[in-house]
Amino acid sequence: GLPGPPGAQGYKGIYALPGQKGLPGERGYPGLQGDKGVPGNVGPQGTFGFSGETGSKGEKGEPGLIGFPGVAGITGDRGPKGPRGDPGLPGVKGSPGSPGNYSLPLHIKAEKGTMGHIGIQGPSGRQGEHGPQGPPGDIGLRGPEGQPGMPGIPGRVSFPGIRGSQGPMGQRGPVGFQGYPGHPGPRGLPGMPGRSVNVGYLLVKHSQTEEVPMCPVGMNKLWDGYSLLYFEGQEKAHNQDLGLAGSCLPRFSTMPFLYCNPGDICYYASRN
Repeated sequence: GLPGPPGAQGYKGIYALPGQKGLPGERGYPGLQGDKGVPGNVGPQGTFGFSGETGSKGEKGEPGLIGFPGVAGITGDRGPKGPRGDPGLPGVKGSPGSPGNYSLPLHIKAEKGTMGHIGIQGPSGRQGEHGPQGPPGDIGLRGPEGQPGMPGIPGRVSFPGIRGSQGPMGQRGPVGFQGYPGHPGPRGLPGMPGRSVNVGYLLVKHSQTEEVPMCPVGMNKLWDGYSLLYFEGQEKAHNQDLGLAGSCLPRFSTMPFLYCNPGDICYYASRN
C-alpha cells in the first residue's frame, strides 16, 4: 500500500551520567604562516673591534689630468753676441727723387748761311726683288642675267633600256590606326541543330601578330593569353601541342612548368 504519514514527536529521554575522558587525538596539521612581526628596538652600540691586518698593495691608478700652465719664469740674462748673419735680400726700389733746379737755355740767333753747291748725281741702283703675293681680293658682285640661249637640237629616239634588278624589300611600316566599326552584316543562314550541354569542343587559335584572333561563329571565348610553343630547362626541351589548352597562358610564367626546390632538384614539364 502507500506509505503512511509521519509519526508524532517522542518523549524526552532520561538524564544520563557524563561519559569517561576520551583518548588523545592525532597531531593536527601545521597552521598557516603568520604575518610579519613589528621591527624590534635598536640595540646598544657594540665595543670597538680589534685592528685589522695590513691590506695588500692596491693596483696602479689611472693617470691624472693635465695640470694648469705654470707661472712665467724670470727673464734671464742677456746672452753673448752672436756671429755675423748672411747678407740680406735686396731692398725695395726707392721712390723717385725730387726734381732738381734747372736754368733756361740761352737762345742765340745766328745769321742764315749761303746756299751750298749742287752735288754730283750718283749711279742708278739695281732693280729690287719681287715682293710676296698679296691676299686674294674680295668676291665681286654678281653680273647681270644673260639673254636666253637658242633652242637646242631635238635628241634622237633611243630604244628602251634593260629592266633593272628588283630592289631590296622596304622596312615594315608602322601599325595603322584602328578603323571604324563596320556596318552590320547580312543575316546568316540558319545554324546546325543544337547539341546537348554535356557535349562541347575546345578550340585553340594562335596569332602571329599583336592582334588577338577572333573566335569562330557560334563559339564563345573562354580566355586569352600568350602562346607557349616550347621551353627548355636543365638542358632538356619540352614542346607543347598548340592545339591543347596548355599552349595558351593567361599569365606568362615558367613556375607551373619549371620548379627548383632548395635542394637543387628541378622538376621540368610538370604541373605538380
